[in-house]
Amino acid sequence: RGPGEAVVAVNGTPVGPNDFPTLHEAAQQAFGNPVTLTVEDADGRRSDRAFVSPFALPAQAGLQPHFA
Repeated sequence: RGPGEAVVAVNGTPVGPNDFPTLHEAAQQAFGNPVTLTVEDADGRRSDRAFVSPFALPAQAGLQPHFA
């Protein structure tokens, strides 16, 4: 997420600014498959960004989600 951007949907389900539990649940249930975030910029343009949750992968120090 960059300056002025907001996540507005997780896997096509609309979310608000306080819907972290929805993202957390999607990441937990993805089992290594991509989770798609719809991001809206300050001008109202939307784009989809996929990431693979580290929750279903072997634990490694410093493992971060991979954004496509």
